[in-house]
Amino acid sequence: TAACDITYRIWHWQVYAGKDHAIIVSQECMVFTYGRGSEGQLGHGDEKSRFTPTLVEALKGKSVNK
Repeated sequence: TAACDITYRIWHWQVYAGKDHAIIVSQECMVFTYGRGSEGQLGHGDEKSRFTPTLVEALKGKSVNK
């Protein structure tokens, strides 16, 4: 997975936030998540927490509705 510097790589985006994690959808429909991942809710195939927005590789190239 690739960490993303959102000030450089994501110019237009929407953020969806919960209590312990957040989802960012870029204008190009790329999905990034970060926060507590103890139950796999970040979508990276593991249960690790992430402290910077990280690209969800499984959704890369998929049709994502904002």
